[in-house]
Amino acid sequence: MINSVYLDLDDCLNIFTPYVLASLGCSINALHYTGYKHEWGWDIVEAATQLHPKKRFSARSFWQSVSPHVWADAPLSDLFSPLIQLCQDTVGFENTYITTTPSIDTASASAKLRWINKNLPLELRRNYFLTPHKFRLATSKSLLIDDNEDNTIAWKRNNGISFLVPRPWNSLHNSSFSARRLIPKIEKSISTGESNV
Repeated sequence: MINSVYLDLDDCLNIFTPYVLASLGCSINALHYTGYKHEWGWDIVEAATQLHPKKRFSARSFWQSVSPHVWADAPLSDLFSPLIQLCQDTVGFENTYITTTPSIDTASASAKLRWINKNLPLELRRNYFLTPHKFRLATSKSLLIDDNEDNTIAWKRNNGISFLVPRPWNSLHNSSFSARRLIPKIEKSISTGESNV
């Protein structure tokens, strides 16, 4: 049985990738993943370069172009409410944590905290970890819910249980993205202690 849950922020609790791409003038719907091609993998800079009508981005120019408001104002995903409720009902807010990796732009960390404070229940607003090394938090009774396959693999290597959220850049890109289909599967991972990939 899982006794703690670690929720990824970007592209799990919110819709970050298409939202940031649209904010930079890329040809993509800000609220949907359908315009993001699987072959780009988790390379948002390549996606921006392919989707923008004129600009070509380097990693540095891309992240410098992202306004802190984009981090702070990313819209809620359809997973947000049912996932927060599921965590409250199964492990409690005292055992639910937000995990997120700030970008190389230092403004992203403070903007992510603004997002947390604006959107999460009061009980979760101080339950967060800002780190690119999420795997260090893994235990045999902890579940990581994340869209980044590298994070879920590293978590499992450190004896944790992981749930990979389907997104265009990971191996579950052909699976349903809908909360209605994902929440029962996440609930099963919590109750059985089994990873989904």
